[in-house]
Amino acid sequence: MSRTTNAWRNIFFGMINRIVKIIVPFLLRSLIIYKIGIEYLGLDGLFVSILQVLNVAELGFSSAVVFSLYRPLAEKNTTIICALLSFYRKIYRFMGAVIFGLGLLFMPFLDRIISGTIPSDMNIYVLYILYLFNTVLGYFLYAYKNSIIIADQRADIISNIDSIMLLFRCTVQIILVFVFNNYYAYVLVFPLFTILNNFLVKCITDKYYPIYVCKGDIDSALYKDIRKRVVGLMIYKLCGVSRNSFDNMFLSAYLGLYTVAVYNNYYLILTGVISVMGVVSQAVVASIGNSIATESASKNYNDFKLFNFIYMFIAGGMTIILLVTYQPFMMLWLGEDYMLPFYVVIAMSAYFYVLKMGDVRGMYNDAAGLWWEQRYRTVLEVIVNVVLNYIFIKYCGVLGVVLASLISCFLVGFLGSSFVTFKYYFGRNNLCEYLNSQIIYFFTTICIACLVLYVISVSGQLILPFEIMKRVIISLIIYFIMMWMIWHNTKNFKSAKNFFRSSISMFNKVK
Repeated sequence: MSRTTNAWRNIFFGMINRIVKIIVPFLLRSLIIYKIGIEYLGLDGLFVSILQVLNVAELGFSSAVVFSLYRPLAEKNTTIICALLSFYRKIYRFMGAVIFGLGLLFMPFLDRIISGTIPSDMNIYVLYILYLFNTVLGYFLYAYKNSIIIADQRADIISNIDSIMLLFRCTVQIILVFVFNNYYAYVLVFPLFTILNNFLVKCITDKYYPIYVCKGDIDSALYKDIRKRVVGLMIYKLCGVSRNSFDNMFLSAYLGLYTVAVYNNYYLILTGVISVMGVVSQAVVASIGNSIATESASKNYNDFKLFNFIYMFIAGGMTIILLVTYQPFMMLWLGEDYMLPFYVVIAMSAYFYVLKMGDVRGMYNDAAGLWWEQRYRTVLEVIVNVVLNYIFIKYCGVLGVVLASLISCFLVGFLGSSFVTFKYYFGRNNLCEYLNSQIIYFFTTICIACLVLYVISVSGQLILPFEIMKRVIISLIIYFIMMWMIWHNTKNFKSAKNFFRSSISMFNKVK
C-alpha cells in the first residue's frame, strides 16, 4: 500500500481518536469540577507535569527505536527487527525501574511546590504514588509492542485501540465519581486500564506480526547509533514536555492549585486543537521516514514546501477560531469565575500559532533522526523557558507563564531548530526561503485575525451557544475568502489542490 494511502488512513482513524480524546475527558473534567471541586484538577495537572518530566527518557527511546525500524521494515529484515524488539523490551523494563526510583525520590519535595490549601480529604503522597504507579506500569507490560505497528505505518491500529479503551475508562470513571463522589476512586481506574490497554496492543501485534518476536541481539554499531539518538531525542523531547510541565510547577508554587486548574482548563482547549492537528504529524511521519530512506533530499524538500503550505493554511484558520471563541466557550462551560483575561487568550493563541510554525519541519527532523544535532538548541530552550517563567510570573502572573513559553519557543525553538534541520538535511541555502514563507504566513494570519475581530465586534451579540457558532462561521468565511484571494494564483495553492485530489482518490481505495 502506498505511503499516501497509509498516511490518509492514519489521519482518518487518528482524527476519530483525537475527537474521542477531546470530548470524553472534557465531559469527565466538567463532572469533577461540579461534583468534587476544581482544586482536585489542580493536583492532577501538577502530578502529571512532574511525571512527564521524569518520563522524558521513554520519549527518546521509543522514538529512536521506531526510527531504527524504518529501514529493516522496508527491507523486510526480520533478524534485525526481532533483535531491536528484544533490545527495546530490556531497556523499557530498566527505564520503568529508574523512573519509579526517581519518582520516589521526588516525594519529599511535593509540599514545597504547592502554594495555598490542599483538599482536606486528600493525602498528596498516596495520590502521587497512584499516579507514579500508573506511569511505570506500562514499561513492564508489552509497551515495546506498539513500536512495530507505528513504524509499519499502521498507527490507525493504535488509534482504534486507544479510542475504545478511553471510552470504557472514562465511562467507568464517570460512574464512580457519581456513585462515590471520591477522587481516589477516579484515580484508581487509571492503572487498571493501562494493564488492559497494553495487553490488547500485545494481542493485536501478535496477530498481525507473528514473525516478529523478541530474540537475538543488535550489533555494536546499531547499539551506538541508537544510544546516540536516544540521548539526543531525550533532550529534544524534554523541550516539548517541559513547556507545560514547568508552567504548572511555577503556577502551583507561586499562585496555588486553583490557578493551576483554571490555567489547565484553557490549556485543555489548546491541547485539544493541537492534538487534532497532531494527528497529521503522527500519521505521516512514518511515511516521511520511509520517503527519506528511499528518496532524495531534493525531492523531499519539494514535498516539504507543499506540506508546510497546507499545514500553515490550516493552522492560521485554527488560530483565528481559537482567538475569537475561547472566551465565550469558557463562559458557557464554566462561567465567569473560572475565566482568564482576554490578553491571556491573545498570548495563548499566538503561542499556538508559533508551535504550529515548526510542526512540518519537525516531522522531517524526526523522520531524519536529527535529534542528536538538536541537543544544544533544546537545552538552551529549556533554560530560557525556566528563567523567563521565574522572572515573568512574579510580575505578570498567568500571562507571564504563557509569554515565557511563547518567547522561548519562537526565538530558540522555531528559529534554532529550523537552522539545524536545514543545515543537516535540506541544505542551508534553502533556509531563507523557508523562513520568508513562514513570515509571510504569520503576518497574513495576523491581518486576517484583526479583520475577523473587527467584523465580530460590529456584528452584535447573540446568546452564548449561537454566539460561538456565529464567530466560527464568520471566521471561516473571511479566512477562506482572504486566503483564496491571496494565494489562488500561486504554485503552492495549485499543487495543494492536485495533492488533495490524488490523495482522496487513493483514500477511497482503502478497504
